Amino acid sequence: MKALKIILLMLVLIAVAFAIIAYSGPQNIEIKVEKTIDAPNDVINKYASQFAFFDQWNPWIYSERSAESITTEVSGTDGEESAQLKWRNKKSHEKGIQTLRSLKKNERIDFDLLIEGEPSAQYSLTLHAENDSTTTVNLNYQSEFNGLIPRFFATLQGGQQKKELSTGFEKGLNNLKLLSENYKNLQFSGYNIKRKKYSGGLFLAKRDTIPTSAITPFLGQNFYRAMYQIQDQNVKTVGMPTGIYYDFLGNDKTDIAAGIGIQGDIHEAPGFEIIGIPAAQALELMYFGEYTEIDKAHNAMDEYLEYFNLIKTDPVLEEYITDPSLEPDTSKWKTKITYFLKN
Repeated sequence: MKALKIILLMLVLIAVAFAIIAYSGPQNIEIKVEKTIDAPNDVINKYASQFAFFDQWNPWIYSERSAESITTEVSGTDGEESAQLKWRNKKSHEKGIQTLRSLKKNERIDFDLLIEGEPSAQYSLTLHAENDSTTTVNLNYQSEFNGLIPRFFATLQGGQQKKELSTGFEKGLNNLKLLSENYKNLQFSGYNIKRKKYSGGLFLAKRDTIPTSAITPFLGQNFYRAMYQIQDQNVKTVGMPTGIYYDFLGNDKTDIAAGIGIQGDIHEAPGFEIIGIPAAQALELMYFGEYTEIDKAHNAMDEYLEYFNLIKTDPVLEEYITDPSLEPDTSKWKTKITYFLKN
Protein backbone atom coordinates (compact mmCIF):
# COMPACT_ATOMS: atom_id res chain seq x y z
CA MET A 1 0.00 0.00 0.00
CA LYS A 2 2.84 2.32 0.90
CA ALA A 3 4.50 1.60 -2.42
CA LEU A 4 1.27 2.44 -4.24
CA LYS A 5 1.06 5.79 -2.45
CA ILE A 6 4.64 6.56 -3.43
CA ILE A 7 3.90 5.72 -7.06
CA LEU A 8 0.77 7.87 -7.01
CA LEU A 9 2.72 10.73 -5.42
CA MET A 10 5.41 10.42 -8.05
CA LEU A 11 2.78 10.48 -10.79
CA VAL A 12 1.22 13.58 -9.27
CA LEU A 13 4.62 15.27 -9.05
CA ILE A 14 5.36 14.33 -12.65
CA ALA A 15 1.99 15.70 -13.74
CA VAL A 16 2.58 18.92 -11.84
CA ALA A 17 6.07 19.25 -13.31
CA PHE A 18 4.67 18.58 -16.76
CA ALA A 19 1.99 21.24 -16.29
CA ILE A 20 4.47 23.78 -14.97
CA ILE A 21 6.88 23.19 -17.85
CA ALA A 22 4.09 23.16 -20.44
CA TYR A 23 2.37 26.29 -19.16
CA SER A 24 5.67 28.12 -18.94
CA GLY A 25 6.58 27.12 -22.47
CA PRO A 26 6.05 29.17 -25.63
CA GLN A 27 2.58 29.37 -27.12
CA ASN A 28 3.91 29.97 -30.61
CA ILE A 29 6.98 30.40 -32.75
CA GLU A 30 7.46 33.66 -34.62
CA ILE A 31 10.37 34.21 -36.97
CA LYS A 32 11.32 37.27 -39.00
CA VAL A 33 14.04 37.32 -41.64
CA GLU A 34 14.97 40.17 -43.96
CA LYS A 35 17.01 40.15 -47.17
CA THR A 36 17.84 42.84 -49.74
CA ILE A 37 17.85 41.52 -53.30
CA ASP A 38 19.20 43.31 -56.36
CA ALA A 39 16.21 42.55 -58.56
CA PRO A 40 12.85 44.20 -59.31
CA ASN A 41 9.91 43.09 -57.17
CA ASP A 42 8.12 41.48 -60.13
CA VAL A 43 11.09 39.12 -60.66
CA ILE A 44 11.04 38.04 -57.01
CA ASN A 45 7.24 37.75 -57.08
CA LYS A 46 7.48 35.24 -59.94
CA TYR A 47 10.02 32.97 -58.26
CA ALA A 48 8.53 33.24 -54.76
CA SER A 49 4.90 32.67 -55.71
CA GLN A 50 5.26 29.81 -58.21
CA PHE A 51 5.86 26.33 -56.82
CA ALA A 52 7.71 25.43 -60.02
CA PHE A 53 10.72 27.33 -58.63
CA PHE A 54 10.53 26.11 -55.03
CA ASP A 55 13.11 23.40 -55.58
CA GLN A 56 15.62 26.19 -56.27
CA TRP A 57 15.13 28.18 -53.06
CA ASN A 58 12.39 27.11 -50.64
CA PRO A 59 13.89 25.76 -47.37
CA TRP A 60 11.51 22.78 -47.16
CA ILE A 61 12.18 21.66 -50.72
CA TYR A 62 15.62 22.96 -51.71
CA SER A 63 17.72 21.07 -49.14
CA GLU A 64 16.13 17.75 -50.00
CA ARG A 65 15.96 18.21 -53.76
CA SER A 66 19.74 17.89 -54.12
CA ALA A 67 19.54 14.47 -52.49
CA GLU A 68 16.69 13.50 -54.83
CA SER A 69 14.77 12.20 -51.87
CA ILE A 70 11.60 14.22 -52.31
CA THR A 71 8.63 13.99 -54.66
CA THR A 72 6.31 16.91 -55.35
CA GLU A 73 2.88 17.48 -56.86
CA VAL A 74 1.25 20.81 -57.71
CA SER A 75 -2.52 21.22 -57.90
CA GLY A 76 -4.47 24.27 -59.02
CA THR A 77 -2.97 27.01 -61.18
CA ASP A 78 0.62 27.56 -60.11
CA GLY A 79 1.23 31.14 -59.00
CA GLU A 80 -2.43 31.83 -58.27
CA GLU A 81 -4.39 31.79 -55.03
CA SER A 82 -5.40 28.34 -53.70
CA ALA A 83 -2.63 26.55 -55.62
CA GLN A 84 -1.11 23.74 -53.55
CA LEU A 85 2.24 22.00 -53.38
CA LYS A 86 2.29 18.54 -51.83
CA TRP A 87 5.58 16.80 -51.08
CA ARG A 88 6.80 13.57 -49.58
CA ASN A 89 10.27 12.68 -48.38
CA LYS A 90 11.04 9.15 -49.56
CA LYS A 91 13.65 8.67 -46.84
CA SER A 92 11.96 10.09 -43.74
CA HIS A 93 8.40 9.60 -45.10
CA GLU A 94 7.62 13.16 -43.98
CA LYS A 95 4.68 14.69 -45.83
CA GLY A 96 3.75 18.33 -46.24
CA ILE A 97 1.40 20.70 -48.01
CA GLN A 98 1.90 24.36 -48.82
CA THR A 99 -1.05 26.44 -50.01
CA LEU A 100 -0.82 29.86 -51.64
CA ARG A 101 -3.46 31.51 -49.46
CA SER A 102 -3.35 35.03 -50.90
CA LEU A 103 -1.33 37.06 -53.37
CA LYS A 104 -1.03 40.80 -53.85
CA LYS A 105 1.05 40.98 -56.98
CA ASN A 106 4.60 42.27 -56.44
CA GLU A 107 3.79 43.23 -52.84
CA ARG A 108 2.85 40.29 -50.61
CA ILE A 109 2.58 36.49 -50.80
CA ASP A 110 0.91 34.45 -48.03
CA PHE A 111 1.29 30.70 -47.54
CA ASP A 112 -0.28 28.10 -45.28
CA LEU A 113 2.09 25.31 -44.26
CA LEU A 114 1.10 21.92 -42.93
CA ILE A 115 3.68 19.23 -42.15
CA GLU A 116 2.37 15.87 -40.98
CA GLY A 117 2.73 15.59 -37.20
CA GLU A 118 3.60 19.28 -36.78
CA PRO A 119 1.45 22.29 -35.80
CA SER A 120 -0.03 24.20 -38.71
CA ALA A 121 1.86 27.35 -39.68
CA GLN A 122 1.66 30.40 -41.89
CA TYR A 123 4.36 32.50 -43.46
CA SER A 124 4.40 35.52 -45.70
CA LEU A 125 6.84 37.29 -47.99
CA THR A 126 6.48 41.06 -48.20
CA LEU A 127 8.25 42.79 -51.10
CA HIS A 128 9.33 46.40 -50.56
CA ALA A 129 10.65 48.03 -53.73
CA GLU A 130 13.56 50.24 -52.63
CA ASN A 131 13.98 51.44 -56.22
CA ASP A 132 13.44 50.07 -59.72
CA SER A 133 16.09 47.37 -59.34
CA THR A 134 16.35 46.61 -55.60
CA THR A 135 13.80 44.95 -53.33
CA THR A 136 13.80 44.24 -49.61
CA VAL A 137 12.09 40.95 -48.77
CA ASN A 138 10.63 40.45 -45.29
CA LEU A 139 9.72 36.89 -44.35
CA ASN A 140 7.37 36.42 -41.38
CA TYR A 141 6.62 32.95 -40.01
CA GLN A 142 4.11 32.00 -37.30
CA SER A 143 3.18 28.65 -35.81
CA GLU A 144 0.82 28.05 -32.88
CA PHE A 145 1.35 25.27 -30.30
CA ASN A 146 -2.14 23.85 -29.82
CA GLY A 147 -2.14 21.95 -26.54
CA LEU A 148 0.20 21.37 -23.63
CA ILE A 149 2.18 18.50 -25.13
CA PRO A 150 3.68 20.57 -28.02
CA ARG A 151 4.47 23.39 -25.57
CA PHE A 152 6.12 20.89 -23.20
CA PHE A 153 8.43 19.52 -25.86
CA ALA A 154 9.14 23.01 -27.22
CA THR A 155 10.32 23.98 -23.72
CA LEU A 156 12.53 20.92 -23.41
CA GLN A 157 14.11 21.70 -26.76
CA GLY A 158 15.15 25.08 -25.41
CA GLY A 159 14.40 27.01 -28.60
CA GLN A 160 16.20 24.54 -30.86
CA GLN A 161 13.24 24.25 -33.22
CA LYS A 162 13.05 28.02 -33.66
CA LYS A 163 16.80 28.17 -34.26
CA GLU A 164 16.61 25.46 -36.94
CA LEU A 165 13.66 27.16 -38.65
CA SER A 166 15.44 30.54 -38.59
CA THR A 167 18.53 29.00 -40.14
CA GLY A 168 16.40 27.33 -42.82
CA PHE A 169 14.60 30.55 -43.71
CA GLU A 170 17.88 32.45 -43.84
CA LYS A 171 19.27 29.90 -46.28
CA GLY A 172 16.02 30.01 -48.23
CA LEU A 173 16.18 33.77 -48.74
CA ASN A 174 19.84 33.50 -49.71
CA ASN A 175 18.82 31.00 -52.38
CA LEU A 176 15.97 33.27 -53.50
CA LYS A 177 18.47 36.13 -53.78
CA LEU A 178 20.79 34.08 -56.02
CA LEU A 179 17.91 32.91 -58.17
CA SER A 180 16.35 36.36 -58.55
CA GLU A 181 19.57 38.26 -59.21
CA ASN A 182 20.33 35.94 -62.12
CA TYR A 183 17.43 37.46 -64.11
CA LYS A 184 19.94 39.77 -65.84
CA ASN A 185 21.59 36.77 -67.49
CA LEU A 186 18.43 35.17 -68.88
CA GLN A 187 18.05 34.92 -72.63
CA PHE A 188 14.86 34.86 -74.66
CA SER A 189 15.09 33.35 -78.14
CA GLY A 190 18.84 33.98 -77.91
CA TYR A 191 18.52 37.66 -76.94
CA ASN A 192 19.62 39.31 -73.71
CA ILE A 193 17.08 41.92 -72.61
CA LYS A 194 17.98 44.66 -70.15
CA ARG A 195 15.83 46.79 -67.90
CA LYS A 196 16.59 50.47 -68.15
CA LYS A 197 15.34 53.77 -66.86
CA TYR A 198 14.36 55.73 -69.98
CA SER A 199 15.11 59.35 -69.21
CA GLY A 200 12.52 60.78 -71.60
CA GLY A 201 12.96 62.54 -74.91
CA LEU A 202 11.66 64.95 -77.53
CA PHE A 203 11.39 64.07 -81.21
CA LEU A 204 10.71 66.11 -84.30
CA ALA A 205 8.50 63.59 -86.03
CA LYS A 206 6.11 62.86 -88.85
CA ARG A 207 3.26 60.65 -87.65
CA ASP A 208 0.79 58.90 -89.92
CA THR A 209 -1.21 55.73 -90.43
CA ILE A 210 0.30 53.95 -93.40
CA PRO A 211 0.33 50.55 -95.08
CA THR A 212 2.71 48.26 -93.21
CA SER A 213 4.48 47.52 -96.47
CA ALA A 214 5.33 51.23 -96.79
CA ILE A 215 7.17 51.55 -93.45
CA THR A 216 10.70 51.54 -94.89
CA PRO A 217 10.20 54.31 -97.48
CA PHE A 218 8.10 56.32 -95.02
CA LEU A 219 10.90 56.26 -92.45
CA GLY A 220 13.65 57.02 -94.96
CA GLN A 221 11.88 60.00 -96.54
CA ASN A 222 10.81 61.59 -93.27
CA PHE A 223 14.11 61.07 -91.47
CA TYR A 224 15.70 63.08 -94.29
CA ARG A 225 13.04 65.81 -94.16
CA ALA A 226 13.17 66.07 -90.34
CA MET A 227 16.96 66.35 -90.38
CA TYR A 228 16.74 69.13 -92.94
CA GLN A 229 14.38 71.10 -90.65
CA ILE A 230 16.62 70.51 -87.63
CA GLN A 231 19.80 71.59 -89.38
CA ASP A 232 18.07 74.59 -90.93
CA GLN A 233 17.19 75.86 -87.43
CA ASN A 234 20.55 74.88 -85.91
CA VAL A 235 18.99 72.59 -83.30
CA LYS A 236 21.06 69.90 -81.59
CA THR A 237 20.11 66.29 -82.30
CA VAL A 238 20.01 63.50 -79.72
CA GLY A 239 20.58 59.89 -80.67
CA MET A 240 19.90 58.36 -84.07
CA PRO A 241 16.82 58.28 -86.34
CA THR A 242 14.00 56.48 -84.55
CA GLY A 243 10.87 54.67 -85.64
CA ILE A 244 8.09 55.35 -83.11
CA TYR A 245 5.51 52.58 -83.37
CA TYR A 246 2.12 53.19 -81.78
CA ASP A 247 0.01 50.35 -83.10
CA PHE A 248 -0.31 47.72 -85.79
CA LEU A 249 -3.94 48.24 -86.68
CA GLY A 250 -4.54 45.20 -88.85
CA ASN A 251 -5.59 45.29 -92.50
CA ASP A 252 -1.95 46.11 -93.32
CA LYS A 253 -2.11 49.44 -91.44
CA THR A 254 0.41 50.84 -88.94
CA ASP A 255 0.28 53.94 -86.74
CA ILE A 256 3.89 55.11 -86.86
CA ALA A 257 6.08 58.18 -86.57
CA ALA A 258 9.52 58.84 -88.06
CA GLY A 259 11.42 60.91 -85.51
CA ILE A 260 14.75 62.55 -84.80
CA GLY A 261 15.61 63.22 -81.16
CA ILE A 262 16.19 66.90 -80.45
CA GLN A 263 17.47 69.13 -77.68
CA GLY A 264 16.09 72.62 -78.09
CA ASP A 265 13.14 74.40 -79.70
CA ILE A 266 11.86 73.98 -83.23
CA HIS A 267 9.98 77.14 -84.16
CA GLU A 268 8.23 75.94 -87.29
CA ALA A 269 8.39 72.66 -89.18
CA PRO A 270 5.49 72.22 -91.63
CA GLY A 271 4.15 68.68 -91.71
CA PHE A 272 5.97 67.70 -88.49
CA GLU A 273 5.14 67.71 -84.80
CA ILE A 274 7.01 67.53 -81.53
CA ILE A 275 6.47 64.18 -79.82
CA GLY A 276 7.44 63.99 -76.17
CA ILE A 277 7.99 60.65 -74.48
CA PRO A 278 8.14 60.84 -70.66
CA ALA A 279 10.65 59.09 -68.43
CA ALA A 280 9.66 55.50 -67.70
CA GLN A 281 10.89 52.05 -66.86
CA ALA A 282 11.73 50.21 -70.04
CA LEU A 283 13.09 47.06 -71.63
CA GLU A 284 16.00 47.40 -74.04
CA LEU A 285 17.24 44.94 -76.65
CA MET A 286 20.13 45.40 -79.08
CA TYR A 287 19.35 43.76 -82.39
CA PHE A 288 21.99 43.07 -85.05
CA GLY A 289 20.92 42.19 -88.57
CA GLU A 290 18.67 43.08 -91.45
CA TYR A 291 15.45 44.91 -90.71
CA THR A 292 13.45 42.18 -92.48
CA GLU A 293 14.36 39.82 -89.59
CA ILE A 294 13.70 42.22 -86.72
CA ASP A 295 10.41 40.50 -85.79
CA LYS A 296 12.52 37.84 -84.04
CA ALA A 297 13.70 40.47 -81.58
CA HIS A 298 10.16 41.69 -80.96
CA ASN A 299 9.04 38.13 -80.34
CA ALA A 300 11.79 37.84 -77.72
CA MET A 301 10.48 41.00 -76.05
CA ASP A 302 6.99 39.48 -75.95
CA GLU A 303 8.43 36.32 -74.35
CA TYR A 304 10.10 38.43 -71.66
CA LEU A 305 6.87 40.30 -70.91
CA GLU A 306 4.95 37.06 -70.59
CA TYR A 307 7.62 35.36 -68.44
CA PHE A 308 7.63 38.13 -65.85
CA ASN A 309 3.93 38.99 -66.28
CA LEU A 310 4.68 42.56 -67.36
CA ILE A 311 2.53 44.91 -69.43
CA LYS A 312 3.97 47.25 -72.04
CA THR A 313 2.60 50.61 -73.08
CA ASP A 314 2.83 52.40 -76.41
CA PRO A 315 4.87 53.44 -78.20
CA VAL A 316 7.67 51.04 -79.12
CA LEU A 317 10.94 52.61 -80.26
CA GLU A 318 13.36 51.34 -82.87
CA GLU A 319 16.50 53.48 -82.92
CA TYR A 320 18.52 52.77 -86.06
CA ILE A 321 22.08 53.18 -84.84
CA THR A 322 23.84 51.92 -87.96
CA ASP A 323 23.57 53.80 -91.25
CA PRO A 324 23.13 51.07 -93.90
CA SER A 325 24.78 53.30 -96.52
CA LEU A 326 27.98 53.27 -94.46
CA GLU A 327 28.02 49.59 -93.46
CA PRO A 328 27.61 46.98 -96.24
CA ASP A 329 27.67 44.03 -93.79
CA THR A 330 24.02 43.60 -92.75
CA SER A 331 25.00 41.44 -89.76
CA LYS A 332 26.51 44.58 -88.21
CA TRP A 333 23.41 46.72 -88.58
CA LYS A 334 22.50 47.70 -85.03
CA THR A 335 19.01 48.64 -83.86
CA LYS A 336 18.10 49.52 -80.27
CA ILE A 337 14.55 48.39 -79.44
CA THR A 338 12.80 49.93 -76.44
CA TYR A 339 9.56 48.77 -74.82
CA PHE A 340 8.01 50.89 -72.07
CA LEU A 341 6.55 49.18 -68.99
CA LYS A 342 3.24 49.98 -67.40
CA ASN A 343 3.55 50.99 -63.75
